[in-house]
Amino acid sequence: MKLSVVIVSYNVAYFLEQALLSVRRAAAALGEPVEVFVVDNNSADNSVVMVRDRFPEVLLIENEDNPGFSRANNQALRQAREKPGLSSFSMSRTSGKRSRTITT
Repeated sequence: MKLSVVIVSYNVAYFLEQALLSVRRAAAALGEPVEVFVVDNNSADNSVVMVRDRFPEVLLIENEDNPGFSRANNQALRQAREKPGLSSFSMSRTSGKRSRTITT
């Protein structure tokens, strides 16, 4: 399975961190490569720094403004779809609270 996960974020560093930890655990359990995108909609908190420092494997897209969830989501989906055979999964910053969101 090839999977791409997209998380759109705006000023929610704590919840974003929890979601990314959840994705990391799920990816390890799958034993398959998982590509993770975070699209930051110009957060004023430490979201971007946290992603860079704690999750270097994440593909970070930093917007200079806040285009909204749908546009930001589509930014990452366009990049993910450039890779044939890749399935995409979009989640909100709080989706990580559901423990079996990503399973085989």
